[in-house]
Amino acid sequence: MSRIFAIGKYLFLESIRDRLFIALMLISVIIVAGNFAMDFFEQGIQDRIIFDFGSSLASMLGSFLCIYLIVSQIRAQLDSKQAYFILASESSRAHFIMGKWLGAVLFTAFNMLVIFGEIFLIIYFNSRIISYISLIYFYIVMLKLSILSSMTALFSVTSSLVVAPSLSVFFYFIGHWGSYIAFALDKSGGGYYTIKTVEFISAYLLPNFKYFTAEHVINENFTGAAEYLTMLTLYTVCANALLLSITALVFRKKDL
Repeated sequence: MSRIFAIGKYLFLESIRDRLFIALMLISVIIVAGNFAMDFFEQGIQDRIIFDFGSSLASMLGSFLCIYLIVSQIRAQLDSKQAYFILASESSRAHFIMGKWLGAVLFTAFNMLVIFGEIFLIIYFNSRIISYISLIYFYIVMLKLSILSSMTALFSVTSSLVVAPSLSVFFYFIGHWGSYIAFALDKSGGGYYTIKTVEFISAYLLPNFKYFTAEHVINENFTGAAEYLTMLTLYTVCANALLLSITALVFRKKDL
């Protein structure tokens, strides 16, 4: 376990030294500028726009960051032979995968916390309202991004430097829009088996990201939020455990 944390810590510190954090914080400037640009709206509408825009931006940014970190730290290091220095030590291949995954998730969480913290403070100073939904959605986004990191780790081990991020983006998109694609196929007269296949793949074989939204929490005034978040957490833990186990197993049998 200590080796996993050591690898994750190194990735975290290396990402900060690479000025990734500074570049990402420029996004915060956009959110603040957007807040001042919408002073002519009523406070409630302004808060809603800031939350929707900021949270959507954070989710997209976090997705890009997860894919970039995992691919550059696993696939790129395998191709450049840098990973051999870690694998030649006492760290196993499973430690390597888990450490890189943990470091990427922690660095992404740190950046997302800053952005959602900024959204929280803007709403608070605008309306003197404690935006619990900002805190909840930060947690939901990180659950989703942790699964994306696990999925990207699997593709990084099994495919090339170009294919891995492409597959991650593709399946991330399918995970969000699989049901809508099936609906569109149905309306366009697609074959019955094609529609059912798409529905089955998006619902059971791939992580279903459409449930990772704040709407399921706030529809009934936070009623049932604890139960929903608990089920979402269990789903995430199971998905991550399965994906990382498969990744470690494949990587263990892979010739380097």
